[in-house]
Amino acid sequence: MDKNFKKDNFFIGGEFFFSPRLLLTKPKCNIKRIFKENFPDKYLTYTYGGYYSLRIIIEHLQIKNNEFILLPSYLCPSILIPFKEYNIHYKFYRIKEDLSIDIDDLLNKYNKHTKAIFFINYFGFDISETEKQIFLKLKKEGAILIQDIVQDFYANKNSIIGNYAFNSFRKFFPSEGSVIISDDFISVKAKGFNKKYFFNKLLGRYYRYKYYYSNLNKARFLNAFEKANVSYYANKHVGWNRFDQYILNRINYCEDAKIRRTNYLFLLKIFYDIALFKDLPDNIVPLAFPIVINNRDEIRAKLKESNIYCPIHWILTDEIANNDFKESKNLSEKILSIPINKKLDYQKAILNLKIIINENQEENL
Repeated sequence: MDKNFKKDNFFIGGEFFFSPRLLLTKPKCNIKRIFKENFPDKYLTYTYGGYYSLRIIIEHLQIKNNEFILLPSYLCPSILIPFKEYNIHYKFYRIKEDLSIDIDDLLNKYNKHTKAIFFINYFGFDISETEKQIFLKLKKEGAILIQDIVQDFYANKNSIIGNYAFNSFRKFFPSEGSVIISDDFISVKAKGFNKKYFFNKLLGRYYRYKYYYSNLNKARFLNAFEKANVSYYANKHVGWNRFDQYILNRINYCEDAKIRRTNYLFLLKIFYDIALFKDLPDNIVPLAFPIVINNRDEIRAKLKESNIYCPIHWILTDEIANNDFKESKNLSEKILSIPINKKLDYQKAILNLKIIINENQEENL
């Protein structure tokens, strides 16, 4: 910990940032080499983020007017943005409250006009073996699989079964970028640059660092992040840049994975009854620790007052919430994600979190 850190400002969650000193450190790895070694039989295409990867995948698919994509009913609304930009038809298949797939509903909606099936590795957890075998059978019969591993940075070759899989570096680290892991070569290139987003995001990360290590007004970093978020969806191809690659080459991934697993197991002992995933397999490195609670929004607000910033994955689009997807809607109204990437004083902060949840939750689920 930096000697100038304000101890009363200890926090968990929120936008990632890094110390400027990181820029002066020696590289710990080569991120491109890591992906090449992990997926030697796949093609790798780098873009500026998950949104940009999905745009390129959609272009590569060459979807016809009479074809559609099958999407899970539990998903981040931003996933729909590129499909709408390209006027792609889509239908939703049901996801249950434990984030498992309603296989019967999926198969009932799959037909000769289905161009591809989109599925998600929620919170970094692999899909079940039953689901995997169904997808592999459909793939063998000609179905195209798009695998969203945005929440699964540490996915390995055994968990990647999609014709396309894509991630997002910013979900795990203070860096932008994404890689498409595909069965076939992708000729579409991402070379553009989102200048407004890049500089505002970089400024926001620096201002957040200064906020916790000095007396900078937090409005400075909040405003910078807001400007960045507004300009993220550029509706064009944007490539990965050398600066973000430089940052990722200085991340200790073994340490990050260990911290996430250690904190997850610690939380599991405390919040087992309300944990969405009640087990942590050896090969899993989660994005966060999702819990399912009543009175979610009130609890989240009180956690924020204690500098514990818990995101919601996700508040669903009205296309799902107002239709026949009751289980997904119910989960969306009660889910809360506890960040698990913090190292110092984490357990002390979580005990405070436990007190807040116990005092404000109407009843355990």
